[in-house]
Amino acid sequence: MKQMQIKLQHEQYKLTPSSSEPEPFIWIKEIRFYGDGFTNLRRAIKLRKGLNILWSTSTSSSGEKSKASGHAAGKSLFCRMIRYIIGEPTFANKHTTEEIQENFINGIIAAEIGLAGKTWLIVRPIGLWQKHSAYFNTTFDMLQAGTMPEPIPYKEFQEQLNRLFMAKYPLQKFPNTLEDISWNYIYPMLTKDQECRFNHPLNWREPESESEAKNPSYEKNSYIIRGFISDISTPEQDLIQKEEKLESEINRLKHDAPIRKYHYDAFKRYWENNLDSTLLAFEDQLFFDTAAQLLSTQIAKQTEMLEALKPSSKNNEALNRFTEAKGEETKIQAEYDKQTEDLEIARIRLRSLQGEPLKKAEEQIIDYAKALEPAPSFRCNTLIDEAIAHGCPCYQKHQLQHNIQWEAEKKKTNGLEIIAYKSAIEACERRLKEIEEKLQESRKKASDAKTIYVEEQSSTYEKMRSINQELRRLQQIQSTIEQGKKAFDEMDKTKTALDQQSKELDHLKEDIRELKKKSNQKDRLVAAFSHALRHIIDNHFYGKISFARNSMLLESRREDKEQDSAGYTSIKCVALDYAMLSLGIDGSIPHPRFLLHDSPKESDMGDEIYHSLFEYVKSMEDSFANKEPSFQYIITTTAPPPEKFQQEPYLINPVLDAAIPEKRLLGIDL
Repeated sequence: MKQMQIKLQHEQYKLTPSSSEPEPFIWIKEIRFYGDGFTNLRRAIKLRKGLNILWSTSTSSSGEKSKASGHAAGKSLFCRMIRYIIGEPTFANKHTTEEIQENFINGIIAAEIGLAGKTWLIVRPIGLWQKHSAYFNTTFDMLQAGTMPEPIPYKEFQEQLNRLFMAKYPLQKFPNTLEDISWNYIYPMLTKDQECRFNHPLNWREPESESEAKNPSYEKNSYIIRGFISDISTPEQDLIQKEEKLESEINRLKHDAPIRKYHYDAFKRYWENNLDSTLLAFEDQLFFDTAAQLLSTQIAKQTEMLEALKPSSKNNEALNRFTEAKGEETKIQAEYDKQTEDLEIARIRLRSLQGEPLKKAEEQIIDYAKALEPAPSFRCNTLIDEAIAHGCPCYQKHQLQHNIQWEAEKKKTNGLEIIAYKSAIEACERRLKEIEEKLQESRKKASDAKTIYVEEQSSTYEKMRSINQELRRLQQIQSTIEQGKKAFDEMDKTKTALDQQSKELDHLKEDIRELKKKSNQKDRLVAAFSHALRHIIDNHFYGKISFARNSMLLESRREDKEQDSAGYTSIKCVALDYAMLSLGIDGSIPHPRFLLHDSPKESDMGDEIYHSLFEYVKSMEDSFANKEPSFQYIITTTAPPPEKFQQEPYLINPVLDAAIPEKRLLGIDL
C-alpha cells in the first residue's frame, strides 16, 4: 500500500489513482434472478466498474409519471440481494422472503463477481431450495455453454474472501474485546441499510431490516474505520499491549524497590551491632565475600575446639558406675512396690474375713486378685458341657464323689483363715522393712555415683556450653549474611530491571509514535473528506474528523462555523464514504473500492446537492483518464438523476417501475 508521509491540509487533496490496483478488490459484474433453478430467468442486470445508477420510477396507466414514487419496484431488494451475494445471511425481511418463496419455490440469485482479480460465479437460494454454491473461474457464458466446473460450498468462498481481505487490513482484533475482526464486520460499512437514513457515520444496520448481519456497537464500528486509516493497527496494538505490560511491570518494580531496600537495611542494622566496623567498610559484593570467608574460618575453629572436649575414659567409668547404681535402685524399687501391693491385698482380705465393710475400690482389688489365682489342684476348671461332650472320665467321678474334698475345705472355719492372714501380714511387713533398708542404701549409692559423674563433667560441660553459645552466634550471623546477600541481590536486581524497563518503555513509546507517524492516514482522510464536502456543497466548506473511544464525530464547517442540520448529517456520512473510497483508489488504505448507497436522497437532501453526488463520483471516474476505474459505486434512486446520467453507461438497464409488475425487479407484484 502506498504510504503518504506528508501532513495534508484540506485544500491539498487530489485523487491520483494507484496503478497497482487495476480493479476493485470485490465488484459485481452481472447479477441474475432465476425463478426455478437455472431456468425461468426473471431479470439479468449487468454492472460496470465506476458509477452504476439503478433508477426506480412509477408511471401511470397512460404512460405518464405517477405522483407516487418508485418505492416497491425492487431497488432496496436489489441492494439486499447484492449484500446477500457478498456474505449477508438474508436477502429480505421476513415478509418479503415469504412472498418470494411462495412465488419462486426453487428461485436462486446468481452473480458473476470479481474478487482479487479472479472471477467467481456465486449461487444462493431465494426460494426453499437451500443449496449455496460457488464456482471459481466461472462466468455466465460457461453456464450457458454447459462447461461449468464442480461447485464448492459457498462457505469456502466466504473463507477465501475473508482471508484475502484480512491479509491487507491493518487491524486484526478489536482492541476493546480482542475479538477477531473479519469481512463480516466490514461489508456493512460498504452497504448501509436504507433504514439508517445516513443519520450517523457509524450506523450501518438497523434491526428493522432483519438483515442478521453483524451490527456491533458504535465503538467497534469506530475501530473498523480507524483500522482502515491505521489510526490503530495490529502492529500498533501489539506495541500498545507491550507498553501496557511494561508499565504494569514498572509499577510493580517501583512498588517493590523500597520494600527490597527496607529489607536489606534491616540486615545492615543487625550487622552493625554484631560485626567488626572494619568489615562493614567493604562495599557490596566484597563485603559479602569477606564476611562469609571470615565467618567460615571462625566456625571451623569453634567446631575443632568442641571436638577436642569429647569425654575421657575416666568420665566414661564414672558414667558406667552411675548407670549400674541407678539400675540396682530401680530393681529394688520395683520389688518394694510389689511387696507393698501384696501387703495391701492381704490387709483387705483380713478385714473382709473379719466382717468389716469394704469400699467398692477394695472389692475390685479382691476380685482382681482372685482372678489371678490358679485353680485348686483337685479341679481342672473344664466346663461341664465340654467334659460330657468329650467323655471326660473325671466327670463321672465328680458326680459320684460330689466334690468331697472341696466340700471339706469349705467347712474350714474363718478363724483359721484369719490366723493365717495375720501371720502372712506380719511376715510381709518384716520383708517390706528389709527391702526398704536395701532401697535406701541403693539410692545413696546412685546419688554418690551421680555426684562423682557430675563433678567429672562440670568443667568439660562449662567449656562446651561456652563454645556452643559462640558457635550458635557465629552461625546466626553467617545465616544473616546469606539472607542479606539474597536481599541485596533482589534489591539490585529490582533496581537494574527498573532502569532497563524504563528505558525499554521510552523506546517503545517512540516506536509507537513513529509507527503512527508513518502509517496513520487520518490527516489524509480529513483532506479527502473536506475535498468531497467542497465538491458536494460549495468551495467554502471543509471537514473535521475526530474519534472518541466509543464514537466518531464528523464536522462540516463553513467559515469556521459548524453546519449541523439533519441534511448536513446525511451529506457528511455520504462524503465520508466517498473519502474512504478515494483513499482506497489512491492506495492509501485497503478499502475494497466497492460502495453501495441505497437511496441517499431519502435522507432530506436537496436536489442540487443530490445531483452533485453523481457529479462527484463522475469526477472520480475521470481521474482515471482513458483507463477503466478501479472502483465500483452503485446508487439506487427514486428521484431522477441528472439528465446526463439517465443513459448508458451509467444508468442500469432496465429502469424499474413500481406501477408495472413486469417492470419490477422480479417481474411480479409482491
